[in-house]
Amino acid sequence: MKDYSSIKFIILILILLLFTGCSSLVKGSLLFNPPKNLPTYDGPPLPKNEIALLGQTGKLTVFTEIDGKTISELKEAAGFEKKHSLNLIELLPGEHTIKIYTEIKLKPLGWSKSYWESYNKWEWVLRFVAESDHIYNVVCEFMIEGKDYIAHVAIKEYETEKWVSELVNKNKVEEDNPSKS
Repeated sequence: MKDYSSIKFIILILILLLFTGCSSLVKGSLLFNPPKNLPTYDGPPLPKNEIALLGQTGKLTVFTEIDGKTISELKEAAGFEKKHSLNLIELLPGEHTIKIYTEIKLKPLGWSKSYWESYNKWEWVLRFVAESDHIYNVVCEFMIEGKDYIAHVAIKEYETEKWVSELVNKNKVEEDNPSKS
């Protein structure tokens, strides 16, 4: 007959951890603090069919402003706490201006070792018209021209995969070359 006392002991320890101060690791997890949608409008939450949702694919882009309001201002107005992570942005139908920041670490094509790398930091301003009950994604794509990387950031409608944004402005924030420092 097998002795299950060690398994029972481990289960008991795990249960005790959940109900003691050591559970802060668990309480900080997605189980207790799931990502929240960020409304960009005032008032009570609206049903999905009355708003548009804006998200992002990948981790190369960071939202910084929506319609002239910083993400910090929007989070404060919506009652976000530091523990909440951002899921999707809720927008009312209509025209919106989105400011996005990208930081991309690149090295020249053909170099096997990273003797020289650059950090390309860009601020993108995009404008698009959101329709209710639609989902949009900010997409950052790379193209290669010769030996250069070219980044393209735009907004795509999720279901149709149509590009829906226009580029209003693109500013290079900073270009660092660690080997020159």
